[in-house]
Amino acid sequence: MAEKFIDEVLSSEESTDGNCESEDNAVPEINRLKPFDMEPRRKLEDWELNDLDGESDDSTESESERERIGNAYWCVCGGKCKAMETYAESLCCQETNDIPENYFQGQSCISLSADFKIVCLTRAVLETALSAMNNLRGDKLVINNRTLRFAAYKQYTWWVHNRLGKGVRKVIPSCAIWAIRNSFPSENAYYVPFMESRLEDKRLYQESDSDE
Repeated sequence: MAEKFIDEVLSSEESTDGNCESEDNAVPEINRLKPFDMEPRRKLEDWELNDLDGESDDSTESESERERIGNAYWCVCGGKCKAMETYAESLCCQETNDIPENYFQGQSCISLSADFKIVCLTRAVLETALSAMNNLRGDKLVINNRTLRFAAYKQYTWWVHNRLGKGVRKVIPSCAIWAIRNSFPSENAYYVPFMESRLEDKRLYQESDSDE
């Protein structure tokens, strides 16, 4: 019996040692190994998972921003907005909290309020604003549709936001921009997008009434 037991044990060990390709004792081939393949895998922390989710949201947001450019489906002030060239300008007056409620004077769009028409569309007011802006420089001031648009944009900003400080800018809603452009149109229907407005001061002293 003892001899039979020893034979069974030895037979079992030989069978186990010879089965090198079994699942429990599998040894990967060296040429198939990749760097860090044998490193233990770390479970992602909650904050890392949130970051991954945030990346997905960013891509969706970018696509949403692109969709606003070139159309005006986002206008909610009665169709006064028009398609804009940039996402920043694709803004309706009813979408921003910057405009005090009483400025609308019961109108659905800021461009329809009586005060807007006085402050931003009245030629005498705009010419006076241009004279005030030119007071310190004393250069020869050119009065044309370009400079009147410039003054109207400034007037809107001062009216709604007061003084913003040097280099600080606020986007004017599309409806207000087009009310101004329609009142003082460019000769070639070309208008500088908001992001290019850093050069706007130079336009005060140019003869052409286009924004090129």
